[in-house]
Amino acid sequence: MGLAAGDGSAPVVAVAALTSVGAPLVPGADHVVTALPGTWSRVAPVLAAAVAAHPDPLVTGLLDPAAPGAVTLLAGAAALLAEEPAARVAGPTLLELVQAPPPGVDAAVLVGAVTALQDHAATVGYLVGTAQADAHAVDQSFLRTELELVFSLVPGTTPMVLGPAVDTVLGAVGFGATDRPAAPGPVGAQGAQAAATLLVGRPGAAGLAYEQVARALRLPPPLAEGAVAPPDVLSPVAELRRGGSPVARLL
Repeated sequence: MGLAAGDGSAPVVAVAALTSVGAPLVPGADHVVTALPGTWSRVAPVLAAAVAAHPDPLVTGLLDPAAPGAVTLLAGAAALLAEEPAARVAGPTLLELVQAPPPGVDAAVLVGAVTALQDHAATVGYLVGTAQADAHAVDQSFLRTELELVFSLVPGTTPMVLGPAVDTVLGAVGFGATDRPAAPGPVGAQGAQAAATLLVGRPGAAGLAYEQVARALRLPPPLAEGAVAPPDVLSPVAELRRGGSPVARLL
């Protein structure tokens, strides 16, 4: 991305990157998100710089989200804006675009579309943060179960003494806490109209543009917290209780 940003291929590479990132986030997609968070956090600001330098493909997608390939590109842009360092790079460009749109582009429509993209970016950030928090909680539950297994195999009163101490230490470092992010409060179509009135001087079709982009990018809500269960069925402790593990058979 860094090399592409310095030559004429930057628009092509930026579109390809946004399309690749957005593919798993399109409604009904059967793709799986495979990028490592650390990798994405490094790539996203550089990609945001390329998009900011060549915003025309993004503007085209915002103005016609029903066009072939547009929703995938917009989904990638939303994932980009969900990454805070990338949003700091691309955000000023979006503001400049709505204040001084390209020739022939209705500024109010662009405000509504950009507002919907930003709302969706907040939703993507919430979904990703929720998934990460739930995965972390499951990992912690699995580890705690393994610790219980270790303590159950220690003879004497040692587990009774060490168990509460271990629990105290784990609690002090935040073990067992489910740090789910707060659900975002979307600006909505009315907020988009208010933003257009503020930036452009008239609401125009900002609300309709918002609804069109939001409808194209709509994603399902995350699972309820109670629906994410720890993998107890895979735990050696569960196997031990059922007498199905090699350890149980040996004992």
